[in-house]
Amino acid sequence: MAEPVRARRLTDQEGSRLRQIVRQGKHGSIRVRRAMIIMASASGTPVPTIARLVAADEDTVRDVIHLFNAKGLAALDPRWAGGRVLMVGFTADPDVLVSAAADGTVRSWSLTGQKQLAEIRVDASLQAAALDASNGIVLSASAGETMAIRIPAASTTE
Repeated sequence: MAEPVRARRLTDQEGSRLRQIVRQGKHGSIRVRRAMIIMASASGTPVPTIARLVAADEDTVRDVIHLFNAKGLAALDPRWAGGRVLMVGFTADPDVLVSAAADGTVRSWSLTGQKQLAEIRVDASLQAAALDASNGIVLSASAGETMAIRIPAASTTE
């Protein structure tokens, strides 16, 4: 059987910051809930008890603890999205939607299949993107380079 998941020992600064977030935070905010999870785990409270305390799934509690152990207090801030969307548009195939985000990710999606067709990491500092719908090419620009990416048609990726 695997060892129970538990947050690592907190530094004095981390403990102070977590207490401050819990005391001053808005009830129900994600940062407050995550701070409570970390504090409870670091004090030895088991995952099922923490999950009941913060009204969360046990897997969510474990994920927060693992993230804290890996990244420290950065785990308090959720990273749900890939970044600010810079461009979205359809290719010549009206079923294929293409998006580019500021985190450097270009994705294509099938609307009828309701799934992602492709994902390409361009550059972590993508600043602009444009789509030439007639030939399915995304032009991306960052501080480091400009790149043209051909988006495959939906029929070739399924």
